[in-house]
Amino acid sequence: MGAKGMNDAWVIKIDGQWNKIWSKLFGGSSSEQFEDVVSTPDGGCLAIGSTQSKDGDVLPGNNTTKGWAVKLDKNGNMEWQKLYNGLDGGEIRSIAKTTGGYVLAGHTNNPVGQNKIDAWMFKISETGALLWEKTFGGDSRQIFDAVIATSDNNFVAVGITGSDDIDPSTYHGKDDALAVKVDENGNLLGKKLMGGSLNEYRANVTEVIPGKYLLISTTESNDGDIVGLHDASDAWLLPFLF
Repeated sequence: MGAKGMNDAWVIKIDGQWNKIWSKLFGGSSSEQFEDVVSTPDGGCLAIGSTQSKDGDVLPGNNTTKGWAVKLDKNGNMEWQKLYNGLDGGEIRSIAKTTGGYVLAGHTNNPVGQNKIDAWMFKISETGALLWEKTFGGDSRQIFDAVIATSDNNFVAVGITGSDDIDPSTYHGKDDALAVKVDENGNLLGKKLMGGSLNEYRANVTEVIPGKYLLISTTESNDGDIVGLHDASDAWLLPFLF
């Protein structure tokens, strides 16, 4: 198993005793990474992340960083792959199974405005065809780190935002945690900002009971929604409702 480029995407399958079954590298002459993976009904898996290559294992494309989805069979062999460009390149960080396909979340570069990044969510079919695509943003950067399917057949994505115009009444300062709920077609149902006056970092989410969620993140703040900071940054859990 030799390296293919600067950084390769890597998938390893293990058994219930943590023994390696197979290990695979995928990539081209530049950099690739996988961020998340889900099992598929045929015993294989769908891995998602990003690529900067346009050769090797990667489909030809432009020179931007692109979202990348790779379908593997039960033995780790590539069956198909898709590139997703968003507004102007982007990265995928999370995937959730849903009826008729998968919902993916990450961020995409917005060509309108220097250094502007929008949170990005889209649905694909079981064969990778794009079904719908949505972006969420403000005057600065937004990134989705995680997405889940909810008990009411909708989706909740969480990440961070540095924009003060998404919801000025609840913006705390610097980078806040961002939560967005959408329906099965990507239509916005609700949004929340959570955090303090300093930075909150990469986030995750789980549904604890129907309609109640737990944000998992890291914070530098000791005000707003955060109480009792121990040091320069702490792990942070916050329940919230949608």
